Amino acid sequence: MSSSFEIRSECAEDILGIRAVVAASFPTDAEARLVDTLRTAGDLSISLVAVEAGRVIGHIGFSPVTLNATVIGMGLAPVAVEERSRRRGVASRLVQAGVEHCRHLNHRYVVVLGVPAFYAKFGFRPASVWGFRDEYGGGEAFQAIDLAPQEPPSWCGTVRYAPAFSMFS
Repeated sequence: MSSSFEIRSECAEDILGIRAVVAASFPTDAEARLVDTLRTAGDLSISLVAVEAGRVIGHIGFSPVTLNATVIGMGLAPVAVEERSRRRGVASRLVQAGVEHCRHLNHRYVVVLGVPAFYAKFGFRPASVWGFRDEYGGGEAFQAIDLAPQEPPSWCGTVRYAPAFSMFS
């Protein structure tokens, strides 16, 4: 397969394709429902798609995360790629584009609950480095990237995701 896909912001015509890709990428449709709920609530702040031949083959979403009721950055979740398009760098390009989008919008941190070996290649480190913990007990899977490392960190505590994530509690 070629790597002739593009990464861009979602548009209304992509919503059904996003739902299909996300639902097929996880054991249940919970993550697809999460994306829909975040979008409806206005909390899907960044939503990027990988598109090939006019068809959505991947998606990544970002929503605000807070610490002590202050938005400190964005939470990356979920990232999904259709099965036949995996191992082509689609997820990596979505993560890179999303983190750059967050940086461009002057967000301080991006956090993720995910596989450390995958996210480390983008600069994510255990969130505990900054004194962060997550409300889900993610341990080493809870990671962060500091998008303004020249500024001294000024926060520590429990990072909270958008209310839609409560479906996973």
